[in-house]
Amino acid sequence: MPSRERLEQAAEQWRVGVGDQMAFAARMVGQGAFNPAQFQEQMRGMVKDLQVRMAIFGNDGTRDGLTQRDWGVVGRECRTQYAYLNGFTQDIVQRQQLAEAGAIDPKTGAPYEVYSAAYLENRAQLYARAARATYERIRTEHGGENGDELVWTLSAAEHCATCLERDGTVARRDSIPFWPGQGTDCQVNCRCSWELVD
Repeated sequence: MPSRERLEQAAEQWRVGVGDQMAFAARMVGQGAFNPAQFQEQMRGMVKDLQVRMAIFGNDGTRDGLTQRDWGVVGRECRTQYAYLNGFTQDIVQRQQLAEAGAIDPKTGAPYEVYSAAYLENRAQLYARAARATYERIRTEHGGENGDELVWTLSAAEHCATCLERDGTVARRDSIPFWPGQGTDCQVNCRCSWELVD
């Protein structure tokens, strides 16, 4: 069985690689090389594949032992991300229409412009960052016995106020009250985790 460190490295490399592919797809739709429907279809496929892969990495790198409940977690997260993706695609279409019509942005008084490549790429990569929560959830739930006590642990990164408030919270493995990124100010950028109490 691969070590946790190797699995985390592999999961992170996979997540970053898919994030780069998502950024490329966003850049292509911004340049008109993909139409919005093509962009959405490609992104949905990448979101689903990444969520499945993160569940597998979280389960010691194998599908064996993943339960119906685990696949339910993956399915719910996919549906959540698909809803965000629908909104993102609509935003792109609407902004393109406003720019083509020469409409004026009431906030700036200047004509609308299409979204920049940097904006589209950054927003697309949020879908890859969100998949880390699936990895952490499956890893936590499959990492030991139900009665194990776990502690909310800050990573070596900057932290939002919510994560700082949660620091040191103890819970049983079978009754985790919240997951990394869930209800936090940092959202998909959360790097915290549940770890065994020493």
